[in-house]
Formats: sequence, C-alpha cells, structure tokens
Amino acid sequence: MKVRHAVHNDIPKIAEIHVKSWQTTYHGIISQEYLDALNVEEREESWRSKSLEGTFVAEDADGVFGFASFGKQRDERYSIYDGELYAIYLLQRKQKSGA
Repeated sequence: MKVRHAVHNDIPKIAEIHVKSWQTTYHGIISQEYLDALNVEEREESWRSKSLEGTFVAEDADGVFGFASFGKQRDERYSIYDGELYAIYLLQRKQKSGA
C-alpha cells in the first residue's frame, strides 16, 4: 500500500470512493432514498472545482481505494488548532486492512 498526493487524474476514482463509501457506511443510518440519489458524476464535478492541495490517496496493486483531505481549521471556535481533517474514506472492502 502507498499513500501519495492526489493528482487531477485521481478525481474520478475519488468521486467513486466518496459515493460508494457513503452508501455502504451510512446504510441504515441515513435515508436509503438519499443514499441512492448520490451521484458519482456530480461528486466528480464538485471535486474538479476544488484544489487537491491537502488531498491524499491510498492505493495498492488494485489501484486507488481511499482518500483523505485536510486543510486549514474552518471553525473559529477551535482556532487553537492549525488544521482539520476534512474527509477520510475507504472502499468497504479495504476497511479494517490497516490503511
């Protein structure tokens, strides 16, 4: 397994992981209607509008299977901290694998 900075070509896979992770992780917690409506293409468009600075992907021989992003602290109530973890998602089949 390798962790590296995300690049523009990773965006389709990041979007796929983002949607699939929500659908598996939040099944039974968030309405199924909402989860079914999540759309990889829309998520990809959203990712294309963001900077990938602070975004990393996890990959192995099978390809990219997870991502994490971080950046500047967004909530002034916690201004004593330098940064914040915004997202961390893994495909279900790779969860609990040490990644």
